[in-house]
Amino acid sequence: MLRGNMRREMITQEEMMSLIREQGAECLDEIKACYLEGDGSVSVIKQEPEDNDAQSPTKKGPL
Repeated sequence: MLRGNMRREMITQEEMMSLIREQGAECLDEIKACYLEGDGSVSVIKQEPEDNDAQSPTKKGPL
């Protein structure tokens, strides 16, 4: 979190975490990017889930 930017926008860490949870993320590890929009809403871009099995050449689809 960029606390200087948050201070400038007068939003606390607790308020930001609350807004992030409203977007469906439970912790910061799930988030790729988070933007405070001009209207005060928060846009959250989540990380893509890592699925090592999907990259496996031996994994086959349904028969």
